Amino acid sequence: MLKQFLRAVIALVALLAAMVYPYLPGRFDSLAVPLSTLAQLFGVAGTLLLAPLGIAWLVYELRGGERPKSGVFALGALVAGSLLAIMLCVAAYALGGALLAIAVAAAALWLLKRLARLRQGTGGAPVAAPWYMALLPLALLAAQLVLAGPLTESSRARGIATSGEMLRDIEAYRAQNGSYPSHLAAVWQDYSPGVAGIPRYHYAVAGDGFNLFFEQPLFILDNFGAREFVVYNPLGQHSMISHDSWILLLSPSRVLATQGWFQVNDAGDGWRYFWFD
Repeated sequence: MLKQFLRAVIALVALLAAMVYPYLPGRFDSLAVPLSTLAQLFGVAGTLLLAPLGIAWLVYELRGGERPKSGVFALGALVAGSLLAIMLCVAAYALGGALLAIAVAAAALWLLKRLARLRQGTGGAPVAAPWYMALLPLALLAAQLVLAGPLTESSRARGIATSGEMLRDIEAYRAQNGSYPSHLAAVWQDYSPGVAGIPRYHYAVAGDGFNLFFEQPLFILDNFGAREFVVYNPLGQHSMISHDSWILLLSPSRVLATQGWFQVNDAGDGWRYFWFD
């Protein structure tokens, strides 16, 4: 039993690492946000689908229940696990494309096959499945609720602080040339936010000033479905537009009046962050 519990803890540590990865300092990783989102989804959906059954099964095993009834628990876990696997595969495809969805499907099929063996009575005793079903989703959900705020704030703060060199160079360009650069489109990105889940800074001229912005990853339970963009404007004239077609088809005054965000917050030192649904 101790061995099974330790394996569950190791699996939990791996899932927690995947979940917090996009918010940690480091080079941008295109898989960071998709893997984190999948780990979060597993915590939320697993709490609803797997945890209640896993707790009941674990109590039954610890009380020395007979193997035939354990097979009934395994069947329930197989059904719930299949539903969760489908959900995660769809999410993986939406977040990272076909290859990520295939990888998630392969891992899910391997786990479901082990549950099927338990249903057929070929698993060992006591079984490890209820430990995973009871421990992992609840712990991941609790971690999300506790860590979402601090991790998001620290990641946003790092993205803002790391922009200092870029902002100094932009202002130096203006001092030398009399205006801000018209664009910063280039092959190589020499200024990085330094956060694993933030790909790059974006720059756009706005009137006599400019907007420098990046997208901050959010936990799925933090304003569910929302996206956050962190914007700097030296003149305090921040703008973040929801659709590029609005910029092309609407008048400038109408674009600024209907930008599409539902909330804006001050981040200090000329920065604000906007939430879009």
